[in-house]
Amino acid sequence: ALLGEIAESSSQCGVTTDSITYKPDFIKDRKLLAYQITMAVSGRYSGVRCFLYEMQTREDLVVVDGFVLKNDDAYKENVSMELKLTAYLRDDA
Repeated sequence: ALLGEIAESSSQCGVTTDSITYKPDFIKDRKLLAYQITMAVSGRYSGVRCFLYEMQTREDLVVVDGFVLKNDDAYKENVSMELKLTAYLRDDA
């Protein structure tokens, strides 16, 4: 469900998510699942900024661990961002 919501946010901000990878981890003493998510996002600067804002202000516990912005062509407004997140979810099992 979380990845679907992230995809919906990217669509609303007008950016594309070129790749998403995630690695699950279990925090036993807290009964939490921690997903380390890495994604490539591209689009206009305003859209990338919108998407980053959406990730920072989510109501669930998603932490922005870092991001890198690139613009390979000074004559086009197309920004690429590598975004690293950690999402913490309850393990109800």
